Amino acid sequence: MRIVSGDLKGRRIKEQIPAFIRPTTDKVREAIFNILENHISFDDLIIADICAGTGMLGFEALSRGCKQCFFVDKNIQSVKFIKSTAKLFGIDDKRYIIQKHDALKFLKELKINFPDTQFDVIFTDPPYKANFLNQMVVLINSENLLNKNGIFVAEHDDTEVILFPESWNKISDKTYSITRVEIFRIVGKNY
Repeated sequence: MRIVSGDLKGRRIKEQIPAFIRPTTDKVREAIFNILENHISFDDLIIADICAGTGMLGFEALSRGCKQCFFVDKNIQSVKFIKSTAKLFGIDDKRYIIQKHDALKFLKELKINFPDTQFDVIFTDPPYKANFLNQMVVLINSENLLNKNGIFVAEHDDTEVILFPESWNKISDKTYSITRVEIFRIVGKNY
């Protein structure tokens, strides 16, 4: 696995990826970021990589100029892997926060633990068949966790259906084998 673009372009993960992690492939990650680059500039964005696994979506965003990334995963092996990769890539520790946390609890408690935080982009790639994406969408929307014009990127099993709020506009929906990637942008919501 390698970083596709930006300051860290070409950097590879050298350690063994834990067996239980299903990382986003380089091809799918490159496709996601190609779509996003038509809608946003990554400079100075605050993002979240929830159910981060290897953290490669977050690292790709940091490589492209994001100000800060919150990496969230409930598995300690993923957390250790992300910490190790951040060190390997030499990323300033002020640019990332790593949370060993359940995805839904993290979202519910964000305003308590990080009261001034809203995200410009939220990436999520939960375990397939976990079936909690719609709960995430409800929390993100009801708690105003995305900035105005914020973007939500969900990589999931192609059988799962995301029910999105009226204030969200689907800007992309692509399927890669059994993987479906949907990208939404908030429109017309005042905070």
